[in-house]
Amino acid sequence: MEDRIRRVATRLDLTDAKAKDLINKTDKKRASYYNYYTNKKWGEAASYELCLNSSELGVQGTAKAIEQYILLKESIEKEARNIV
Repeated sequence: MEDRIRRVATRLDLTDAKAKDLINKTDKKRASYYNYYTNKKWGEAASYELCLNSSELGVQGTAKAIEQYILLKESIEKEARNIV
């Protein structure tokens, strides 16, 4: 949460308290929307295909990890189609 607060506060020029409040309100809205339209529960591991810690990887590292994941997944799917 600290990393999220720092990132939002910097990006939107907010105090830490206002950034935290904005994050909490946004998360609540997102969870409500997600739960309603997907019939799944926001935050449950089974609802996600891939989880990454952008605080450790940074924005560019996270983007690169997602790109590599997609390429790997496509490669595996292509290989599976060739076997069948």
